[in-house]
Amino acid sequence: MYKNLFRYFKNCSVTFSALLIVIATIPSIAAAAGSNISENLKSAPVQRAKAITPLPDQARQYLIERDGELAVVWLFFTDKQIFTNEQFDDAANRVALSDHVLARRNKVDRSQVLFADIPVATSYIEEVVNLGGKLRRASRWLNAASFEIPTNLLSQISELQFVASLRPVAYLTAVRSDQTEIKAPAPDATAQSVEDLNYGSSFNQLNQIKRKTDRKASGPVSRGQREKTVT
Repeated sequence: MYKNLFRYFKNCSVTFSALLIVIATIPSIAAAAGSNISENLKSAPVQRAKAITPLPDQARQYLIERDGELAVVWLFFTDKQIFTNEQFDDAANRVALSDHVLARRNKVDRSQVLFADIPVATSYIEEVVNLGGKLRRASRWLNAASFEIPTNLLSQISELQFVASLRPVAYLTAVRSDQTEIKAPAPDATAQSVEDLNYGSSFNQLNQIKRKTDRKASGPVSRGQREKTVT
């Protein structure tokens, strides 16, 4: 397995600086995702403070270099337009949990609807789409959605009141390098007959088979021919 992985990465060419940016970006995204999930596991409204810098300069530069004119990003929202317990209860009543989910949650004493179960605010997604973003997917557990957004609109969208922060969607693209063509060696033109080839100890057996085959191909042999052949 490790040999196959080595061969794969050996045949891949990835810009080293881009790889470093990916490595530096993934932990921050993972940390944000983990924090978002944990704080959303409540049966109450959850609000997230808007970041002082929703789109850091490092992330912006990385998006421009990686994606060009169309950036692929996560938008983390500040809320789900639910601010009071009454609003939460009303939204929770519209969420239907499957028997399988309820069975799992009963094991950890969490049979009630959580904030993470409530869908992302549709109006927030629609506003981003109206500004020029293209929705890829929404995550109720993260209270976030991923979009394709023109890079010239990143600043405008990151400043929306309901956008807590903006982060690149982490992925790594590997480009296979050109494979070296391996050509089979040309046949040896000097091998003109069976005797020229080295068959080792099997030569005598092969030679007898060849003689029998030649005799059959030449037709029946008369008694006189056999005697002539023997003598």
